[in-house]
Amino acid sequence: MTSWQYAASAALLDAVHAVAMVAYFFGIPLLFIQRWPKLSRAYALYALSFVVVSLGSKLLLGHCFLTPLSSALWNRSAWPVAGDEWFTERVAKRIFDAAPSRQGISWVADGAILVIACGAILHLRARTCRNRRNARGGLGVMSIGKKS
Repeated sequence: MTSWQYAASAALLDAVHAVAMVAYFFGIPLLFIQRWPKLSRAYALYALSFVVVSLGSKLLLGHCFLTPLSSALWNRSAWPVAGDEWFTERVAKRIFDAAPSRQGISWVADGAILVIACGAILHLRARTCRNRRNARGGLGVMSIGKKS
């Protein structure tokens, strides 16, 4: 591969990483607003898998598994980055011209995990209550139009 191909691959990996993180954070309200149940369920599954992969990566490597992959690609290109620099640090430097501390990044990530856990519990509880109500023939969505 040529230098620009490594840079393009690194940029693509960073873009996928960014989209995954944006979807993770901006999807959180879907756990609390039950207007679109299928979308909420899909997001709940995505968020929980994101948490599992994120925590597993943090335990094994101390950071996201995509960070060393991206750094290796960038370092093979004509635009190398600092070897142990996290993706969130690079993004913050490029966008805000500031770098958050790694401890701050970890706190935000842990806070998001807590919010996701609470939201997932509420989402599952609301769904269970709705299913019970429908099973009893209550005024749930499934009972509309039901003949007595």
